[in-house]
Amino acid sequence: GVALAHRLAGRRRRELAAHAQAQDTDGWKTLFATKADLKDYPKEQAELVEAEGDVPRAADLWTRASKIAEEQLADTARALADRTRAVPGLPTAETFDALARLCTVRGDHAAAVGWLQNRLAVLDPGAAAVVP
Repeated sequence: GVALAHRLAGRRRRELAAHAQAQDTDGWKTLFATKADLKDYPKEQAELVEAEGDVPRAADLWTRASKIAEEQLADTARALADRTRAVPGLPTAETFDALARLCTVRGDHAAAVGWLQNRLAVLDPGAAAVVP
């Protein structure tokens, strides 16, 4: 499980480094190309762990991928998609707040309300959950 994920991650890093080195000899260019390629690393890890059935750990990785997409890549759509995949393993107020915020940024206020209703259901189990 985890050993496979680590092996695949190590192989991916080696492939990226080899590819970057083969593309140019300028160290700065190589460094930035590798960092750009590594933006997919958290998402790839989440997919591997999710495929192994470790839903809580996958949810944590999806949350991290979402934060990277939102804060470092300024990719709201990707952040929303990644955070949505965290819900089954991490249905917390923090997760629902992040989803509502991301929907609001995109102008999808109806979906934001749906995520806030889910948040209410987490805080008040008697309330009905609604998935947007």
